[in-house]
Amino acid sequence: MESLKRGETMQSAHLSEAEIVQLQGQLGKTSFDAPASWDKEVRVRRLSLGAVDGLVVKGTELLCGATGNCQIWVFRRVAGRWVNLFPEQAPLASGFGFSEPVKQGIKRLVLSSHTSAEQTDYREYEFDGSLYRNTACHQSSGALDAGAAVKQVLCR
Repeated sequence: MESLKRGETMQSAHLSEAEIVQLQGQLGKTSFDAPASWDKEVRVRRLSLGAVDGLVVKGTELLCGATGNCQIWVFRRVAGRWVNLFPEQAPLASGFGFSEPVKQGIKRLVLSSHTSAEQTDYREYEFDGSLYRNTACHQSSGALDAGAAVKQVLCR
């Protein structure tokens, strides 16, 4: 799973001032708190979602929970604007990854979340033509690279 790093800012993602204002408006509508400075609170990475350009945006402090999971957003570029791919409040995650299959030009998204020191939840999202929808959930106890078992669980 990937994570965003300290130096990945709105400026390093080469966003224009107009794009930054637009993103900040969308972040404010779908976050559970409002930081004094969005630029200091979030990390941003420009990437490919498949057939379209995308952005991953992740909170760093105020928008994080006690287990190290922070709110995360994925945006796609549509007609010159960045469009949030989550229907409501941004989910909490510690890491993210993209994989096959591609649905309507957008890759599947997988989010990982620490639920305890030894347990990690994984949520799969598929693009439905306008938004990401949670389609499957898995859980592991222990580190995956140490051979931890992963089981499918009911999504909450």
